[in-house]
Amino acid sequence: MNHLSSLAHKVLSVLNLFLLRHTNLLVKAAKDTRFTFNAYVGRYYKTATALTLSVLSCTEVVIELLVIRRYGNRTRWRTIAGLEGVKTILRLMLFYGAGRRMILHPTHLVRNVDPVSFEPSDNAKFELMTLDPRIGTPATSDPSLWQGHMKSLPRIGWAHLAEILWILRPIVYVVMMMMESKQKRSEEESGANEWKPWFLSLGIDVLSRTAAKSQSTSLLEKDEIKRRDYLFLYHLLRGPMFTKFTKPWLENFCTTTEHRPLISIIAAALNEYLPFWEQYYFYTAGS
Repeated sequence: MNHLSSLAHKVLSVLNLFLLRHTNLLVKAAKDTRFTFNAYVGRYYKTATALTLSVLSCTEVVIELLVIRRYGNRTRWRTIAGLEGVKTILRLMLFYGAGRRMILHPTHLVRNVDPVSFEPSDNAKFELMTLDPRIGTPATSDPSLWQGHMKSLPRIGWAHLAEILWILRPIVYVVMMMMESKQKRSEEESGANEWKPWFLSLGIDVLSRTAAKSQSTSLLEKDEIKRRDYLFLYHLLRGPMFTKFTKPWLENFCTTTEHRPLISIIAAALNEYLPFWEQYYFYTAGS
């Protein structure tokens, strides 16, 4: 990664932190509790825990980048494991603190008011959709979800297990990646073992999604489930699946379309992102 890209990531992280703070102040000043997502977050989540999780999500890419540049890949995986471990603990605290209710993304308040006028008005309101700072994935904050539809119930039975699996899946994958990297003794062993973390992560995702269907969900939770379903695509951008299949296919696509009008713009963007997807865990972590 060149110096310009590194600087861009640092600036983006600082901007995301500024927007996080600014949004929190605006929403509190508006004192409008009709927006269900913010009502849910305000009711069930402890502010310090939720904001800490959001701050980590905003800065994790830059932290990984700085660690790699200064200490190398060996320390990188320890740092990633530490960050994912902290995030896992924070999510478990939110989950049980909220009475075993599904963890929504993001865990901070979402801006849905016009800062020029703090007078609540259906006609004057607009929604500033919260995006994932890494790839722009929409957050769980559909403005159509108003009070009266927020009937979130505690996760029980298989649904409880589903949420625990969802929370634990990132740290399990990282620990497996660390173990796999330590056990490499030859190219043959590497080829045999490198798929284990990928298949285990995919299996946990599938099991979590299947178990979650055992209990009915509110509209907010359905919106969150859709977001999680979208994150299944990240498996195409991770580990051996990416290096052996997705990356060659994308490189071939970019090569054959780089001189075609319009579509060449997409090819150029893909070429820019390929190194990030391959070299940096948090770009495709989905955590």
